[in-house]
Amino acid sequence: MTQLAVEWLLEELRGVVECPVVTLVPRKAVELFVRVDAAAITAKAPTLQSGLVAIQVYGADLEAVIDTIQTIRLHLIDGAFHRSDKLLGWDEEAGPHDFPDPDTPDIFRWQITGELFTTLT
Repeated sequence: MTQLAVEWLLEELRGVVECPVVTLVPRKAVELFVRVDAAAITAKAPTLQSGLVAIQVYGADLEAVIDTIQTIRLHLIDGAFHRSDKLLGWDEEAGPHDFPDPDTPDIFRWQITGELFTTLT
């Protein structure tokens, strides 16, 4: 997705959860964080674009990881975006599931994926 669309989503999620929301895994250990990974966008109409987004929650506490991913999921499904009128909708492709990271075996990682719809302009 365009950098701007990712920024809109990051800003939205930062208002929903109480942990860092980033696009890269932090170099310094963080107890709990959300990582947003977005693919290229596709224009759907003159004013509409969409792209596949993976949202991953990392943390040492499984309950906190699952609670955080579920909070994000329900917010996206609800579609009541508060921080940007550029975010238009979310179509879930895969609900919350365990997605172990081989580089961090002592940390839990759960993921959801979906198509994020935003304005093209």
